[in-house]
Amino acid sequence: MSWYLPGALAVNSTAGTATNPTTATILAQITSTGPSSNGGLNSSLAPLTQAALYLYLGTSTQATEWWVEHCLSTGTGSTALVGNGFQGRTVLVTASGQTSQFVKKYDLAKGEFVRVRIATAFTGTANAKIQAEVLA
Repeated sequence: MSWYLPGALAVNSTAGTATNPTTATILAQITSTGPSSNGGLNSSLAPLTQAALYLYLGTSTQATEWWVEHCLSTGTGSTALVGNGFQGRTVLVTASGQTSQFVKKYDLAKGEFVRVRIATAFTGTANAKIQAEVLA
């Protein structure tokens, strides 16, 4: 069981809107490198920070498969993912013309981050945002 850390502020990711996105397009990203104005999650509380991440994902034209990736580096290959492969990736699907909210809990070590990409390029607009709250 988890509960929210009293006094912890929500941290917003870099929010992304992309027209005709590809699999290389990072739509939203949040880091665990410390507090910052560009989506930094304060992980100086402990070596491992537990956080609840609220993911807001949507597209304008088609049902979309999303990759939510727990990463060790900025590379887009599978070696950038935690566990050196697909165990660091969660696949989510949204309906055409809809925005969906998902909640996922992560254990983030300092220097790790979570990002959102699409699984297949398409013609249209994609939107993504991550909001994180530290758990006690």
